[in-house]
Amino acid sequence: MGYYNGYYGYFRCDNLLPLGWYRFGGAAGTEMPTSCVGKNRCGTHAPGWLNGSHPRATDGIVHAKVCFHWGYDCCLWSANIRVRNCSGFYVYELGPTPTCYLRYCGNSGGKKNNRQKERQLQETHKYQADRRMVERET
Repeated sequence: MGYYNGYYGYFRCDNLLPLGWYRFGGAAGTEMPTSCVGKNRCGTHAPGWLNGSHPRATDGIVHAKVCFHWGYDCCLWSANIRVRNCSGFYVYELGPTPTCYLRYCGNSGGKKNNRQKERQLQETHKYQADRRMVERET
């Protein structure tokens, strides 16, 4: 769901995103950016970015914080998530954002000339797949 503001196109939000494990792909890029993303990027007003670094594969599942940039504050809102390095790609356990218009951003979605491109979150195998990965390591 979104609204059209006439200049930036349709803004969308992730406040109804079901809790689950997601992987970035397509026009969104391959991972969440690790630095503040400019306002009005990624198809929303306040884009989300990973406040910290991505884990190594040996780290397993780690807790992380996503910040959402609005106004002069790169972290006006935040959400706690979990991240896993799957040896070649990352998966993120994401849930609904604190409010609308906030979205999780991919590392290609923050470019101003990509306004028309929507970031694509591909739902992975939810908790069951993640649980199998953890069980194989133990």
